[in-house]
Amino acid sequence: MNLINQLILGDSVEELKKLPDNSVDISITSPPYNLKHLVRYDKKNNHYYHQKPYTQHVDNMENYGEFLKTIVGELIRVSKYNVFFNIQMLLGNKLDVVELLETYKHNLKDVIIWHKANAQPSINKTQLSSQFEFIFVFSKKENCTSKPFNRAFFNNRQKGQHNPNVIYGKNSAGSGVDAMNFAVFPEYLVKWILDRFTKEGDLILDPFFGSGTVGVVAKKYKRNYLGIDIDEGYIKYAIDRIDKVDVYKEWW
Repeated sequence: MNLINQLILGDSVEELKKLPDNSVDISITSPPYNLKHLVRYDKKNNHYYHQKPYTQHVDNMENYGEFLKTIVGELIRVSKYNVFFNIQMLLGNKLDVVELLETYKHNLKDVIIWHKANAQPSINKTQLSSQFEFIFVFSKKENCTSKPFNRAFFNNRQKGQHNPNVIYGKNSAGSGVDAMNFAVFPEYLVKWILDRFTKEGDLILDPFFGSGTVGVVAKKYKRNYLGIDIDEGYIKYAIDRIDKVDVYKEWW
């Protein structure tokens, strides 16, 4: 079964179940957040409006908690090393995220914070604006009661190295990616993880491939990718983005 640099059109849960154990090195992904609807602010007209966050997926799941637990369980199974699972705790998923952590508390190696410089303003005047998202790091091989990683390619004791558990940067807005929705992984987020937890030739899985940023960054930095997405339009868009990457130009 050739998984190297392949894109699979299909349901993420069903396609993950078909993958063999330990078939990829790590996983990096961000699932639908169960937004129910997305509220956006129109500065020009000074009002809020509802926006559909995805083209085909209906982001309003009654069984969202079970969906998350199934996805994480499959990712832990198919990944040799770590699963980097990005999610923001919102009104529509807060309890589900808490239950996810309870279910996989023995697999939770660490928590990374993605601190976004350009956070979206809150819709209510007495509501705090959310300026960060979680990246939960799950593992089946790591000792999750110990802080150091067994497989990592950085040295925080080495002079000049700086590896905090916070990633700073803007969100996907203004990234230049002409995607079909706003929820685009920024490249710097994927690169931060690849630099510290992978080596050249590793296979990186993203079961919610979307516009293909994980594949783009993997190709730029001589890693391999495996993507799954339910939307044929996204698959075509991702292929086009990845095909335009010149590995040697970007690398050298």
